[in-house]
Amino acid sequence: MDKLQKERRRMLARGMIMLAGIPVLTLSHAALAGKASKSDFHYQDLPNEGKRCMDCAEFLPAQAANSAGACRIVDGVISPNGWCMAFTKK
Repeated sequence: MDKLQKERRRMLARGMIMLAGIPVLTLSHAALAGKASKSDFHYQDLPNEGKRCMDCAEFLPAQAANSAGACRIVDGVISPNGWCMAFTKK
């Protein structure tokens, strides 16, 4: 293999490494902050087809019974009877 081929392979390898890093650089602010806004996940205060936040693995119930809680993914106050696209059955 001549010098030109080696240099070409080295440049291609470096280019692939740089391309692999692009998704990391384009993360949204919400992803970097750890939580997304309610609108990012189409949050609503009502259940969707029987699915509700209180049955989601990401829901963090409030200390007082029947009060709003929180979520590991979605920012803000979360209704136990709400729903969003991040719903994951417990």
